[in-house]
Amino acid sequence: MAKYKNVVIKGPIGKADFPKEMSIYIEGALQQTGKEARVLMRDETAPYDFTKTLTESVTWRTAKNYGKIKNNEHLIDAPPMNTLYVGSAAPHAWWREYGASRHMTSDRSAEFMENIRAWFIAKIGPDPRAASTPKSFKRYFWSIVYNIRHGADAASGRQGRQPFTPPVQLAIGGIFAQAAQDGLTKMWNTLVRRYK
Repeated sequence: MAKYKNVVIKGPIGKADFPKEMSIYIEGALQQTGKEARVLMRDETAPYDFTKTLTESVTWRTAKNYGKIKNNEHLIDAPPMNTLYVGSAAPHAWWREYGASRHMTSDRSAEFMENIRAWFIAKIGPDPRAASTPKSFKRYFWSIVYNIRHGADAASGRQGRQPFTPPVQLAIGGIFAQAAQDGLTKMWNTLVRRYK
């Protein structure tokens, strides 16, 4: 017949409230991962983001905390406990992630046209709506609009398909592993000081 003995753990570990400590530790590791992943995502999308509104809307969120952004309307929903979300709830984030296709409705057409016009002025020069703009520039502007809306890439659904999440996903595991290791060391040192 087997005999059992009680094992009594003494010292810092024996006094620690592990469920509470682990919750704090996991939250800290997720927050650190979110902060670093947000920087990677912003670096990835910034070169393609003319107005920087999408880049500025990328943030991280856990069940307990979130990264600050300029427009809180773009804040992603809170995830379940012990989960990290990184990204943006801005309406244009979906298009940046999944790309455009043929425009079948006029939804948000005015916003699209205003953004393209602002880009054209900044990159090419003249305002395509100004009466003084040469016709060649106006034709160039409208050929760009037509190509975005109806060109081969739009027809095939490849238009704008440069998602910024997949390149970042590869790095997130390493970021979390390092944050978890750093957090565990920090938690242990805290426990030793607290429960001496």
